Amino acid sequence: MRYRKLHLEELEELRSEFVQFLAANSIPADEWEELKKKDKEKAETLIEMFSDIFWEKALGNIQCVELREPKRLRVVRFEEEEAKLIEMRIPNGSSLDFTNGADIAALSQGKIDLAAENLEMYTGQRAYSGKRNEELFGFIEQGAQPCKLVVWETLRRMIK
Repeated sequence: MRYRKLHLEELEELRSEFVQFLAANSIPADEWEELKKKDKEKAETLIEMFSDIFWEKALGNIQCVELREPKRLRVVRFEEEEAKLIEMRIPNGSSLDFTNGADIAALSQGKIDLAAENLEMYTGQRAYSGKRNEELFGFIEQGAQPCKLVVWETLRRMIK
């Protein structure tokens, strides 16, 4: 497997896609039920194959992710050949919290003066050591959430 096997709850949410996958592999519903009982190893292999297909497609559609901690926000843009990072850090004395929804809303509405918060901003970029989607998957497994490209662009404009 390139990624990880989908959890039962995730498979349940993707039921129709999984049924289509089974149908494309000439496995009708009754045969699938029989396979789960009599050949668990083959059933697991099919779930792993579906999981990799799902992750590959999903990861290919993600351009940016964000990782939030109370005093640190990292937004990573995954381009074709490299990942680019923008990181904002809040000094310890500040009450601003990147995990607080009200603070995020106030920031996005311009109600908090970022200059007064003495934010530290960092940027960086690095070529992938492996494949793009595998590195992106690593971020997601660490808790990163997909975000819109506009988040990246807004932070980038703040730096200039």
